[in-house]
Amino acid sequence: MTIRPELVDELLAFADDPNDLFGADGLVATLTARLVERVTEAELDHHLRHEAAAGRKNTRNGRTKRRLLSARGPLDVTMPRDREATFEPEFVPKYLRRLPDFDEKVLLLYSRGLSTREIQGHLKELYATEVSPELISDVTDALVPLFQAWQARPLAPCYVMLFLDALFVKVRVEGRVQTRALVTALGVDLDGQKEVLGLWSLEVESARAYVGVLTELQARGVEDVVVAATDGLTGVAEAVAAVFPQADHQHCLVHQMRSSLALVAQKDRKAVAQSLKAVYKAATEAEAELRLSEAEAEWGGRYGAVFASWHRHWPSLVTFLRYPVDLRRALYTTNAVEAVHRSFRRALKHRGALPNEMAALKLCYVMAERLAEKWTRPLSHWPLLVNQLVVAEPGRFEPFLARTQHS
Repeated sequence: MTIRPELVDELLAFADDPNDLFGADGLVATLTARLVERVTEAELDHHLRHEAAAGRKNTRNGRTKRRLLSARGPLDVTMPRDREATFEPEFVPKYLRRLPDFDEKVLLLYSRGLSTREIQGHLKELYATEVSPELISDVTDALVPLFQAWQARPLAPCYVMLFLDALFVKVRVEGRVQTRALVTALGVDLDGQKEVLGLWSLEVESARAYVGVLTELQARGVEDVVVAATDGLTGVAEAVAAVFPQADHQHCLVHQMRSSLALVAQKDRKAVAQSLKAVYKAATEAEAELRLSEAEAEWGGRYGAVFASWHRHWPSLVTFLRYPVDLRRALYTTNAVEAVHRSFRRALKHRGALPNEMAALKLCYVMAERLAEKWTRPLSHWPLLVNQLVVAEPGRFEPFLARTQHS
């Protein structure tokens, strides 16, 4: 749409400083109010012509004052009425009190981590708009059905990587503050695209609870998972196998290193860390076993519990070594889902205890949607990686690829 420069100059003749342009009573707000009135007048003209064509007598019947909340501040408008009260404006419906851009502004502030009270103060300071915390809560509650639809949406039939991890949040339950495990499932599909598959609020993080999460993913259309990566939660490998029998399980090596070094004296940590890093930097599983034996020979006498843990989790710790080199960097740790959780924490950190579990879920849902806008490209070298997987197991992946090409 092109606006004549002469018209812009004529409007700017009324503005001497920025407040005259963008302030609560400035040119932009006034022009918006007048446009709302003019569009509604045009709608009523159209309605009255339609009434007359149908043989019904109807005329104008004055105007009603109304205050609309907008992203530019409050707008005082006068809305036309008809005598028979059959006019239903579409641009600004009769009972609308907030323009869509106001809700968008509130949701944007909400997604940036501002609390209800902080949003209230922000709107008052910048837009001279007085709103109650209850109204802001009503706006953000519009996210609930969106979250529920997103949480139930169909998923891809196959994910090459599935990352599961929990973030712990404080919520109020029946008046008492309790800790909930907010579990995030992050998937990478056959096209190399990352996607947050869902969010779940659990009383405790456990293998049994993860079975429920995986079963829900299966019910939403996931038929196969190549590798599921998790932290060191006990029993999670069995939980993955129970729902997706073909899936491999990768125990996060970063978590394993943290738990191992917690058992090592401060003066030895750097040297032990170097020995253990050589294990997962190995090119093959046989070399990794050799490096573990060397590390154990050097440090096992002093830190036997560390190496007992490595032997206990060994099959899941070296899963990533069975996959292409470029895929290993993404597989050996749960850093991908922890990066998602860092975004969630930025939004949660100033909020204290949230009023309920849904408040935590809808806030993290907004953050997940913002992240999805940035994930527009597949992982690097992805076509080559998928090609190697298909060559290794053609019968497993070709049906999914054929289905993707025809969808």
